[in-house]
Amino acid sequence: MRCPNCGSEIPDDSDSCFICGAALVAQTEQLYSAARPNPQQQQQDAVIIKDKSPGRKFIPIIIIAAVLLVGLIVLISQGAFANKSGTYTSDQLEIAVVNYVENNDPDMAYMARQMEYTCEIVIEGKKAELIMTVAGGGQSMEAVHYTGNVVFIGNMAVFTFDGQGSMVGKYNHSAKAITLSLEDQFASQYGVNEFIFKKGGN
Repeated sequence: MRCPNCGSEIPDDSDSCFICGAALVAQTEQLYSAARPNPQQQQQDAVIIKDKSPGRKFIPIIIIAAVLLVGLIVLISQGAFANKSGTYTSDQLEIAVVNYVENNDPDMAYMARQMEYTCEIVIEGKKAELIMTVAGGGQSMEAVHYTGNVVFIGNMAVFTFDGQGSMVGKYNHSAKAITLSLEDQFASQYGVNEFIFKKGGN
């Protein structure tokens, strides 16, 4: 090894430099102390790392919560949780019936125009009813009365009436209206392409 004082080459086990007389034991101990890890510093570093570790575990939870919050805001803005229960009425049943009678039995057209028609969809939670009534001459008769369920998905209203299958309509959030489209064969017979049911009246 070399003497750290004068740079002379000296034996590795020397206690002092035989050229300049510098003591080597003290300097070697200082170098060893500087290179040796400090137990107190190691403990402080471990505490810091330990304190930081739990926070990393919460990062995915925070991200998931943020995504769910954004999704909830979008659903609320689209009216997904708006109260859709109520009575929706349409005035197009009279038009459809009168058109049908005029095309198939013109002699009865005058009488058909004198009748009063009511077409309603009544929704209470997930329950739904489709009711069509005809009144005239002091009498009233239910022409149609379907019961079933309804599910709102985005701008769609999916009705499932007992014994009648499913009907898919469009729901207008701002107008609070449900539109049921007729198949082409019925549209041509009744002269109406769709029934628009508005909440609370026509």
